Amino acid sequence: MFSVNLHEFKPIQALDCINLNMIIHKYELLPGLIGAEKAVYAEYHTYLKNKGTTIDYAHVDSKNVFEFIESVLARTKNNPMFAFEKESEIEDWLREQWAGSFKDMLRNQKEMVKVDSISKQVTELGSINTTLKHYLETLINRSDTDDTKIIAEESERLKLDQLNSKLMEHTVFTELISKENDITLEGAKEIFKCEDINAFANKASEIFKHTTAEQYIEMWRQTEMINDFNKIRNILLLPPFVLD
Repeated sequence: MFSVNLHEFKPIQALDCINLNMIIHKYELLPGLIGAEKAVYAEYHTYLKNKGTTIDYAHVDSKNVFEFIESVLARTKNNPMFAFEKESEIEDWLREQWAGSFKDMLRNQKEMVKVDSISKQVTELGSINTTLKHYLETLINRSDTDDTKIIAEESERLKLDQLNSKLMEHTVFTELISKENDITLEGAKEIFKCEDINAFANKASEIFKHTTAEQYIEMWRQTEMINDFNKIRNILLLPPFVLD
């Protein structure tokens, strides 16, 4: 929040370590909560009409105050100016703004859930479409094909695609897959198929050498990460890990 108060403003020229224009440009898309005393804001309009002239302003010590306000208001978005007389007015205004922002956040989260659901459905339809396409191409190209075998193979492939899609919804799984760790999707599955939590900790220690298996076990005792691991195990139809 920017708040311009009476006589409490460092001239822009003194801000050697900060490029004000750069800050304003960088955060132009972020909502700004900008407040100024009513007297200062009223005199700001006098400043706009008398640029280039020398005037002793009644409510500020330097015209740099007005230059600052002008720079902020030059933003193309998110720059509403609130003129206040008392501090209590600022509190009431901030409550209204934050309540609106919170409402927008909840609405956006709801929309993101819908978009995510649609994205998953599209992915599944893509897998089904690939299966049907392969099946039809095989029937056209090979008249002696065993239909039952093709259907069984494509059914298994489709199940595998769906399983992989569910696994990729979990951050704890996707973070394990990387070129840096040289771990593929199938490799990550094998890691989660470890016999017990101790074997899993040993495997994690081999991959991320900066932490021992004992340290991992202790860390997992103090967090809920074991629950995330067991969600992956459940998808893989494996029993949950248990900490002794």
